[in-house]
Amino acid sequence: MFDAVYNATSALPDYAILAIAAAVFGAIGGLISFLSYRLWFQRWSKHSDFEDRLAETAHDSFIAIIAFVLALSIANEFDNYTKAKDLVRQEALEIYRIQRELDSIGPLGEDGTRSLRAYARSVAEDEWPTLATRPSSLSPVTQDRFNALW
Repeated sequence: MFDAVYNATSALPDYAILAIAAAVFGAIGGLISFLSYRLWFQRWSKHSDFEDRLAETAHDSFIAIIAFVLALSIANEFDNYTKAKDLVRQEALEIYRIQRELDSIGPLGEDGTRSLRAYARSVAEDEWPTLATRPSSLSPVTQDRFNALW
């Protein structure tokens, strides 16, 4: 089920995902607030100052935990993004290095240059979309292009 949701949302722009998530979590929070008011707080007509402070402390603690989990998840996603960006940069540098070597060979390297361009195009068009789905997999087309390059 989670794979289907992940694959469906990967086709949506980030702002649409943000709007959907905000609406869903807002609706769930509103429902929890409504039910807790109806079932608990409406029946609790009188309470002391100590109970008010206790409720405020619990509320502040929940907000602090939510902020901590949010910061942790943002840091984790930023770390994953940085790693992916570094790997893409390394692959681009390798492609550029191979292209320079093929150009230095001259006319003998033209077949290799065509194979390298087909491989790079396949990485952008086939490999990245298959890696973005769950379960992620490598593109067989890109593997064939890589084998042809060798």
